[in-house]
Amino acid sequence: MSILPVQEIDLALVNRAIDTHKTYQISYWDALIVSAAERANCTLILSEDLGDGQAYHDIVVRNPFTEHQIP
Repeated sequence: MSILPVQEIDLALVNRAIDTHKTYQISYWDALIVSAAERANCTLILSEDLGDGQAYHDIVVRNPFTEHQIP
């Protein structure tokens, strides 16, 4: 796993997570995941905790245990 990129948490990321938490009414910890993914230029988050198909900023959440139609 050491070859995977790591997104470090800093004050700017914490502040963005707080804004995301307030905007989308999700937990701070989920907002921190969304904010870190946003900073890392991700467009997709795989999660069974966040709403499947929900978009946060420009990031879409998909539940990996739900069948999806492949376009």
